[in-house]
Amino acid sequence: MWGRLGIAFLGLVLVGSLSCTAMTYYYGPVGFIYENTKAPFPQSGQEVEYSKVGKACSTSLLGWFAFGDASVEAAARNGGIKKIKHITIERTNLLGLYATFCTVVKGD
Repeated sequence: MWGRLGIAFLGLVLVGSLSCTAMTYYYGPVGFIYENTKAPFPQSGQEVEYSKVGKACSTSLLGWFAFGDASVEAAARNGGIKKIKHITIERTNLLGLYATFCTVVKGD
């Protein structure tokens, strides 16, 4: 009744459904079709007062090419931060075709 294409599509939907409910320790839910999440880095503790914000990102295209520096050091350097007080991770994914991973550092 379904044919090979229908069975393949159903398999893709099932795998996608499972990955949508997946949770990673650092970043929260993972989206198979679309993702746009923010999460505090576990070692950062609670929000604190800060005077500067720095951000550094890396990008993936088609899941084949990845480039950029999303390190904590790059984010601190971009914000002119000497003392880091809080770190947040931001992720965006659209069907695995385009994805970003950003590190946001807050401090003084």
